[in-house]
Amino acid sequence: MPPPNAFTSQTPAAQSPAPLELSILGSTSTFIGESPAPNSRLYSAVHQAVTATGELSPSPPLQSILDNNTSPPPHPGWRRYRQDDEERLAEDLLSSELLYGQGHSSTLSVLVDLGRVLVEQGRYRSAEALLQRSLSARPSKNDLEGVQVLDALDLLGEILREQGRYQEAKKLHDRVIASRKSVLGPNHPSVFSSMGNLATVYHCLGHDVKAEALQVQALENQTRILGHSHEDTLKSKLAYVSIILKCGRWKDAEELAIEAKATATQSLGRNHRLTIKCKTALTDTICKRGRWAEAKELATEALTESVEVFGPEHPQTLDLMSGLTIVLRCQGDFIHAERNQKLVLETSKKIFGSEHPKTLLNMLKLGKVYCEQGRLDEAEKLERAVMKTMTFILGENHPDTIDTVNGLSNTLWQKGEVHESGKLTARALTWSTKFLGKDNPIALRIQSFRALDLLEGGDFDKAARLIDSVIKSSIRALGQGHPDFLDRLRIQAYIWIRQGLLEDAERQLRHILESGTRICGPDHPYTIDYMETLSETLWRQGRTVEAVELFRQCVTLSSQRLGLLHPEHQRRVNLLRIWEQEENLVE
Repeated sequence: MPPPNAFTSQTPAAQSPAPLELSILGSTSTFIGESPAPNSRLYSAVHQAVTATGELSPSPPLQSILDNNTSPPPHPGWRRYRQDDEERLAEDLLSSELLYGQGHSSTLSVLVDLGRVLVEQGRYRSAEALLQRSLSARPSKNDLEGVQVLDALDLLGEILREQGRYQEAKKLHDRVIASRKSVLGPNHPSVFSSMGNLATVYHCLGHDVKAEALQVQALENQTRILGHSHEDTLKSKLAYVSIILKCGRWKDAEELAIEAKATATQSLGRNHRLTIKCKTALTDTICKRGRWAEAKELATEALTESVEVFGPEHPQTLDLMSGLTIVLRCQGDFIHAERNQKLVLETSKKIFGSEHPKTLLNMLKLGKVYCEQGRLDEAEKLERAVMKTMTFILGENHPDTIDTVNGLSNTLWQKGEVHESGKLTARALTWSTKFLGKDNPIALRIQSFRALDLLEGGDFDKAARLIDSVIKSSIRALGQGHPDFLDRLRIQAYIWIRQGLLEDAERQLRHILESGTRICGPDHPYTIDYMETLSETLWRQGRTVEAVELFRQCVTLSSQRLGLLHPEHQRRVNLLRIWEQEENLVE
């Protein structure tokens, strides 16, 4: 199966200097899964007092949970993000356990506060062990036990989600929402907070229609009740940005991310965790819109702040580094993209483990860098390993699994292994239609690739029928303003070119170029691709002077956007030289 850019490139990029994070983070860390543990003066004394009474026999003891999988500090005197709060709350928790017991509401209240600190530190396993330890000690297991128990269960759901255990998280959030409505009433802010958490789980599962409906409901009510600058409101806003960005509503996502960043900076400060997350979200939206230099500048700024606030091996820092890999790859800076992503992958394995969904996705990002470098064997090896693990961990029906199968199919096609590529395409198409529905964005993308597959196999009519069906479904699923919709129109035009319907293809491509200029911008990499395809169509029609003139504009924009050394720009320069020589148009 050919990749979506089989007929013209879709690789957006621009030249890039060395990334800042390589000097900031280094590669000599001894981090092995958790941040360094604090050394509180009360841990041992209070634990001994508690166990000596015979009233509690915590297993495992609190100190062992907080010390779990820790490594030495990266340098003398270094203190982890919110370490003071961690130490204070740990002491409060031990004291409360001594006075009231592990399952008491007062103990659970301190427990949730400490658990949230551990989550913000990226210590998910310690946070889970802490919550499980106290929740299992409570005397009653009823759903309606009180606010503190529901707070603890809701936080546990967030922790499970961060560890990739989506189905477990979904069950917990469903349970908490029902209980909170019963205990607190349907309009309590905690209910909408839980709705937002459930929406994020749906988003992780690929159920974006459900995710958006829930997130909008949560965001509207939180804004009304709590105000637009409340942390819960900002958290919901960022979750909504992630959803609509995935759905292709790039402009809306950027506007919302800018608004969230301004609010967070003003109300919380530039170094607050949510402010840094807002910068991460804005970087993602700017990257999607093809403004690579701007995205890199913002990502570098946010990365520097994240290292200072959270430390070099915090999940938030890791997310920023992973996003920076995408920017570097799109800029054509494959050497630094590879170096950066290898460090991301190494750290991801330490923080989350080798089978966590985030680690698997980071492996795929490294594989894409290999593909860009032409190292298809290495890319295939990574993609096969990810496909196997992802199928086991997430299931064959998960969108990321299906997307991975489709990505491996593309890699095999580029290697010339058409037979196995076709088998994988068929599997991805079957799974996507069965589990996601034929109108799901991933399913539509796979069907588009299948149309190109049919075209390359010489079945022009079947390819035309399939892409026509995909376009109609894309209108319903994505809308005519979605960039993926425009790309499907371009595939249709390419099929018409192969069928000899050059005038129809030209009209279609002029419409695509006009729409792409309006939606993506006149110098967006996608728009440049549309211009190139139209130039090729004019050339095939024998309108060589017109074709060369348009393609010269394309090359000029390509040099400005991608940089003179980017492989796609160099390919275009060589093609323009051939056209000019053939028509004696060299100036």
